[in-house]
Parts: sequence; structure tokens; C-alpha cells
Amino acid sequence: MQAALHAAKTDKGAMVKAAKKAEAILRQLVELTLRPDLSRIQRTNLETCITVHMHQKEVRRGRGRKRLGQGRGGTM
Repeated sequence: MQAALHAAKTDKGAMVKAAKKAEAILRQLVELTLRPDLSRIQRTNLETCITVHMHQKEVRRGRGRKRLGQGRGGTM
């Protein structure tokens, strides 16, 4: 995602591409948690990764909203 932030200066679609890639990774992590052959610790580790991933997604979404609000003269 950090590389996408740098690339966004010249490539308007960089952030969209990075967000789609992050969504694909999240879907893969969720699919992995459904496997019956995982140990309890493996499942917990995957769930932790999903939690961190979701938190990062929410932070990115919040920054995007804040940036949009500032761009239109908002006070967010």
C-alpha cells in the first residue's frame, strides 16, 4: 500500500489497484480459515491477520474520507 501511495502521484489508478489487491488477499485469508485441517494456533494466527488487515482497511478508508473533506473545504 505504501508503494501505491508513492505511485499515486503519477498513476491515478494506483490506489484502486492496491485496494483491489488487498481485498483479494483478505478473501484468501478468510478462505484459509475455513479449512478443516488447520490447528487451533494456525486458525488463531489467520484470524489475527484478518483483524489487522481489516483495521488497516478502515484506517485507509478514514484517511480517504478526511482527504476528500479537506479538498472540498470540509472540516473533517
